[in-house]
Amino acid sequence: RRAERDRRAGGRLSAGGYLSFQGFQAKANYHGTAVEAVLPVDILPYDDREETPEGIGGTLTDVEHPVTAGLDREWPILLGYQRLTAKADATVLATIEGRPLVAVRSEGEGRTLAFASDISPHWAPREVRAGAGYGPLFGAAGPWLAGGCRPRGGSGGSPWRQAGPSPAGLGCRLVALTQLLTCPASSCFSSLSGWAARVE
Repeated sequence: RRAERDRRAGGRLSAGGYLSFQGFQAKANYHGTAVEAVLPVDILPYDDREETPEGIGGTLTDVEHPVTAGLDREWPILLGYQRLTAKADATVLATIEGRPLVAVRSEGEGRTLAFASDISPHWAPREVRAGAGYGPLFGAAGPWLAGGCRPRGGSGGSPWRQAGPSPAGLGCRLVALTQLLTCPASSCFSSLSGWAARVE
């Protein structure tokens, strides 16, 4: 049901972690599900975590896409990621060791984004979360997923307002992503690992 909503002008962002994508001992178990079907990546059927305690950087491959425009090409070091494979119709915005780190895709009238690493400790050290690109990356992801919505100033009501043309039937009600766009970059989701946000 959620995947069908995503196809009808929804937006989904999935980020990595111990219990995301396939995850620790395959316990997240999103391989072969309707969620995987709408994502821009294919998920391995077994534990897909790649630990890189020595640190590994990513590289932007598309600096003109709205999600990554203006970001540095070199990504700060990450301590791990999920081994994912981009779908044929996905756009890979950043890679890590030759695999997609950030990928996007249009699915029906909706949009999806996958971030293969963590957005908080364990895999995202302070240097990443406090870095110049962390806030802008995820700050741009929400409006892009919402297909023309942007954050609304002030309090009360919907946190989004329409900023331009959007897919048919798209509303600007934000689900589960508000904090990501309003909190300081250094503290966003400091206690979360493996999550998905959906914009309806």
